[in-house]
Amino acid sequence: DEEQTLSNEHRNEVELELKTIIKNHELTMAKYKEKVLALVEERNQFVEQQEITSTQ
Repeated sequence: DEEQTLSNEHRNEVELELKTIIKNHELTMAKYKEKVLALVEERNQFVEQQEITSTQ
């Protein structure tokens, strides 16, 4: 029946939208993780340099 068809179409649209949101979220999280790891590495290098400087 037409109501069921419309309901199914709407459900499919919502499901597709949610999948897109999840994918975008995963991509965003991957970018942030990469940036955080780069900052941690930069901090570690800075700390190491400070330790070298303070022992001289």
